Amino acid sequence: MKTYCMSLFLKQTSKAYRKEEALLFCDQAASHRAENLQIPKNITLHPIPAYSP
Repeated sequence: MKTYCMSLFLKQTSKAYRKEEALLFCDQAASHRAENLQIPKNITLHPIPAYSP
């Protein structure tokens, strides 16, 4: 997955839940932690530890 796709997903999720705060758990994929990832204000990304089941 590319960073652009992750940013687009976050944007759509933000719109769907615009009146709520969303906490999304994500793995350590490069697209999930890229510097240019656009994370909306109502979404928080929480990385899971490496090699989590």
